[in-house]
Amino acid sequence: VAVDGAGKVTFADCLEVIANNGRIACYGTTTGLDAALPMGKLLGRNIAVYGIALWYNSDYQASWQTLKNLIIPAFVQGKLQPTIEEVVSLEGVSAALTKMEERRLMGKIIVVP
Repeated sequence: VAVDGAGKVTFADCLEVIANNGRIACYGTTTGLDAALPMGKLLGRNIAVYGIALWYNSDYQASWQTLKNLIIPAFVQGKLQPTIEEVVSLEGVSAALTKMEERRLMGKIIVVP
């Protein structure tokens, strides 16, 4: 399973590293909405792609339970690693927000007081 929270820029990377019969769970689009979808790789390697949007899910409780019971523990156990773009102080928040608005980042921005 590959978990992609960035979207356009990282989706191709997910396709490269996912095993045959693997699954890609997309939950964010911080680098853009439109990612190329190479059908040959998806079909030839039997890869499934899932979109996860908790705010638009008719079975919200089941999705929340999956997040709570599988995804969050995987981060805690180190099985999933978030991509961190940079760590900024409070003084750097303005520049970080500009970077986000311009979609010039690949991961999360951590603010440390």
